[in-house]
Amino acid sequence: MAKLLKTKLKNTDLIIILVNILPWVFVIFNLYNLQIVKADDFRKNIEKKESSKFSTIHPRRGQIYVRDKNNNVYPVAISLRTYNLYFNPKLSKNADEDFRALKKIFLDLGYFVTDKNSSSSSSTIQTQFSRAPDKTILLKKEINEELFGIVRNLNLQAVFFEEHYKRVYPEKDFLSSIIGFVSKNKEDFLEGKYGIEKYYDELLSGESGYQLSVDKMQAPISGKNIVLNIDYFVQKEAEKIIKEAVKDYGAQGGLVVVSEPNGKIIALAEDPSFDINKFNEVPDYEIFRTKFTQNYEPGSVMKTITYTSGIENKVFDENKIYNDTGFVVMNGWTISNFDKKARGKITLGEAFEQSLNMGSVHLEGLIGNNNFLNTLKKFKLDKPPAVDLPSLDSGNLQNLTSPFVRDVNFATASYGHGISVSPAHLLMAVNTIAKDGKMTNISFLSDGKIIELGNIIKPTTALRMKNLMERVVLNGGGKIAKTHGFRIGGKTGTAFVPMENKKGYSEDVINTFVAIFPLTNPKYTMLVKIDRPAAGLSMVTTVPIAKKMIEFLINYYNLQPDNSEELLKK
Repeated sequence: MAKLLKTKLKNTDLIIILVNILPWVFVIFNLYNLQIVKADDFRKNIEKKESSKFSTIHPRRGQIYVRDKNNNVYPVAISLRTYNLYFNPKLSKNADEDFRALKKIFLDLGYFVTDKNSSSSSSTIQTQFSRAPDKTILLKKEINEELFGIVRNLNLQAVFFEEHYKRVYPEKDFLSSIIGFVSKNKEDFLEGKYGIEKYYDELLSGESGYQLSVDKMQAPISGKNIVLNIDYFVQKEAEKIIKEAVKDYGAQGGLVVVSEPNGKIIALAEDPSFDINKFNEVPDYEIFRTKFTQNYEPGSVMKTITYTSGIENKVFDENKIYNDTGFVVMNGWTISNFDKKARGKITLGEAFEQSLNMGSVHLEGLIGNNNFLNTLKKFKLDKPPAVDLPSLDSGNLQNLTSPFVRDVNFATASYGHGISVSPAHLLMAVNTIAKDGKMTNISFLSDGKIIELGNIIKPTTALRMKNLMERVVLNGGGKIAKTHGFRIGGKTGTAFVPMENKKGYSEDVINTFVAIFPLTNPKYTMLVKIDRPAAGLSMVTTVPIAKKMIEFLINYYNLQPDNSEELLKK
């Protein structure tokens, strides 16, 4: 009995021991399985998860388009999807085979490159792989969709991709000074730097997404596409004409702007221009900022505002005679007509036709300094121009507002010297005259708001100014712009360029011409500017350019003549 009891106790002890030992055996087995048997698979799984840790997913930047008269659209700034190609041997059981397959594909295609800091030879990759078989290698940046598809179809475990977008400008230098460009910021995000790209950056950028884990992400929101008011073919013609003109006149640069009176810009061409895709190769960054918004002394085109002020202040009569002496001395300074010649008894209307400085000086004296300054402010020449472009400056009227202002400052300002404004300011003023006294902003965006800035002048004043501007084309410096069957108004301007480092003016000039047509019911306004031509006044440089653009617009838009009297003439 005692023996049987002893045996049962031993069996019980054994059971107790087994009950206590077996869980530990199970734990040890699992640890062995995880750490030894499945360690490699476990490590690779971790690697995959590690490669998908929290990261930013950049959105696709909105595209920029222009139209033609038939509403066909043309891309001028697009975002192409590209991929960075990486190789991580830790992600594959057969990394060597993956690498050989990848290498063959690239060699078959004729190249095998890494990032920009590495050699373009496949042997370099092989060396990197041999020295650091457990490191991720960047094989190639910005591969296209075609190559991405080829590599992806190989189903290589050691290969993974990082999606990016590349900004491309398919028309190269087309509208370059207005479109601007983008570059990557510190967060590797595309950011607008100049022009439309900068002004509408928030609209174009979109919103970033995020990779939170292997199976959890927040998708990015693409930026909005925008369409500009620019007409593709009008812009092409304007660029062709201004490039030829700058070359023919030996000029430093030039500008052509075509607008509707409501402020919609349908063409803005500048020379020099640049290939936007290669902006980092441009030696002079000044080319990036459009001359359209940069101040300069405009010369006699300012007389359109001076004479407008005379009409508004009821002191102008086109038939009123004054004695043109050719020059006058004011505050110790001598100011004169452009040719320094006297005209004797002459009407104010004839003075405008012939662009006589003494006519403007005489009229400004009748207007009065305060009233004249108020007119300039009415035209918002003391404010930044209302245009959807970045980096805008106010017009410079300091010579008329300083505590030491003198009469001579107002006299020279009446014909566009001693003050500075931008072509955008001048275009807004011309648009106001064309639009019967209503001023609006200037807009490049097709669905942008046209903002009315007020009734700046009376409709009757605008009508009288349009008639005066027509006289310039019929009888004055704008004769070359005359086009059979069409009423055209214009005003020329030539101004000497101020010295950069000292007082006074150089012998270089800037020529400007503004135009409105057809005058009966204005459809278009125009500004032409030529910087530092080798020789020649505005009438022989800018006016012929305007003539070419006018003829193109008439044919392109099939504009109907508005001068019936001329059409009836043989």
